[in-house]
Amino acid sequence: MVNNFGFTQDHSELYREFSFEKNLTLSDIGEDYFFGMPLSVIPDSLGNLYIADDQQKKIMVFNSKGDFLYSIGRSGKGPGEFTKMTSLAIIPEGLIVFDFFQRRFTKFNFKGELIETYLLPKDVYMQPDYLLYMGGEKILSFNRSIQGSRNQIPPEKDFLMQEL
Repeated sequence: MVNNFGFTQDHSELYREFSFEKNLTLSDIGEDYFFGMPLSVIPDSLGNLYIADDQQKKIMVFNSKGDFLYSIGRSGKGPGEFTKMTSLAIIPEGLIVFDFFQRRFTKFNFKGELIETYLLPKDVYMQPDYLLYMGGEKILSFNRSIQGSRNQIPPEKDFLMQEL
C-alpha cells in the first residue's frame, strides 16, 4: 500500500488474531436477575465484582468465583434507588453511584447499605460517564457538557474533568 507521502507500508504486522478464554462464569441467580444494560463492572480489593445494570436499576455483587452475593439498590426515586445510573466508583467506604435523572451521588458501604446521598446544586449540569477515586475526599469525574449531550459539539471535544 502506498500512502500520501509515496512510502510503501505493510500494515500486516498491526493485525493479530486473538481468542477469548472463559475465566469466570457468574452463578445462576434466578429469573429475577439478568443483565439488560450493564454499564460498568468494577472489582474491589477482595476480587468481588460490582456490576451496575441500568435496565435492572441495581448493582449486582459477585465474589471472585462468580457466586452471587447480593444486590444494591432498586428502581425508584427514594433513598438508595435509581432511575438512570451513569457511573460508579469503588471508594474506601464502599462505592459511590451517580444517578443522572435524580442528579445525585449515592454512597453505599460494602454490605450494600446506604451511607448518604449528595444532591447536585440546581445550577450544575453533570453527566459523568466515568468516576475514579483519587484518594482522600477526591473523586475525578469525566463529564459530558450540556452542548455535548445535545450533540452540538463533537464527542472528541466534549469531555471535561473535575474533582468532586
